[in-house]
Amino acid sequence: MMLMVTGLVRWDRLGGVLVGAAAALSVVIGLECLPLIVVAFAGLVFCYVAGVGDVRAIVIASGIGMSSVAIVAALIFIGPGGISSTQCDAFSAPYLFLLIGMSATLSCVAWVVPDRSSILARLLWLGATSVFVLGLAAWCFPRCIAGPYDMIDPLSRAEFWLLSLRVELHCLRALRCPCCLQMLRAFLSGPYRFTAHHPE
Repeated sequence: MMLMVTGLVRWDRLGGVLVGAAAALSVVIGLECLPLIVVAFAGLVFCYVAGVGDVRAIVIASGIGMSSVAIVAALIFIGPGGISSTQCDAFSAPYLFLLIGMSATLSCVAWVVPDRSSILARLLWLGATSVFVLGLAAWCFPRCIAGPYDMIDPLSRAEFWLLSLRVELHCLRALRCPCCLQMLRAFLSGPYRFTAHHPE
């Protein structure tokens, strides 16, 4: 995650590659950081739609970095067998499909849509292509629609184990924990402190 923050702080083409590569590696290592990855890329998408300076090159680079690292990491860590298997609670075909599909979609839209396009045009292009990729993923991997723990019976999930873990709670409920609030403040203030001590 720190590598991703570093890429966002750099705010250049290399930073975009770092953001994408770090996001892919985080998913390979574990799915716990997936919400933070979604937030980071949602911020990039917002900046792209709003027309923030230099974001187009960063978005394209992040997509290339994510797709490349996802493919290489899949070949190294899970091999052909893991790439073709469907494991909803671990890095496998569904997550590889989404990493490549969504990053390629974002990069291609940023590459194809002209810089002078309106906000509505960018939203329509991103929305239509993203919905297509997500719908295709749901059709190809229907088991994972129920979540990463579809194999756990409802009683164990609700009463004995899963929902008693703080990490499995809804994000708004988890944020009530003081330690979570401190971590969130540190994460959000990190880039600001870095740029304050390292001006252009």
